[in-house]
Parts: sequence; structure tokens; C-alpha cells
Amino acid sequence: MRRRLRRGETPGRRFAAWLLRSVPPEERGAAAVTLPAAKRAIASQLNFSPEHLSRILRELALEGLIEVSGRKLRIPDLERLRAWSAPPLRATPSS
Repeated sequence: MRRRLRRGETPGRRFAAWLLRSVPPEERGAAAVTLPAAKRAIASQLNFSPEHLSRILRELALEGLIEVSGRKLRIPDLERLRAWSAPPLRATPSS
């Protein structure tokens, strides 16, 4: 069964939010995370194909949000990744 994305949620944002769960919320600055399993297993857990997860990692790296070296990921700026991973705010209708 495929997981449906919520409004404003993208696979990249979903992966970033998943990744940030492994970092204490009070931590600031940079962080290093070792993926707890092979990328193929993580892709399956998040309902991505391995190829899709690879594309997401590449896109996040190109944006400067993460650095990838095998199963080790470095997040140079936690606040930037947190802001990027948050779903966009919904506009409220004007009266």
C-alpha cells in the first residue's frame, strides 16, 4: 500500500523530517548521522524505491542541506534543514 503525501509534503521533505528525528531537537549547528540501515532498507521503510532515495539524497546534497559519504550523512546547518523540511504554511482566506 502506497503512503499518500499530505498537502505540501514532498518525498524530499519527508526524508528530511525522518532524518531530523535522529537529531535531538535542542541541537544546533551541524550534525553527523549514520544511517541505521542500508539505503535500500531505509528506502523500503519510507516507501521509496532505492533509486528515488538516491535522487533525494543527491538533490539535498546539491542544495547544500546534507553531505553524503556512504551511510554517513553530515548536516551542515540543522536550522536550515529544519526550515526546509517544514511543510509550507497554508494561506488563510481574506475576509
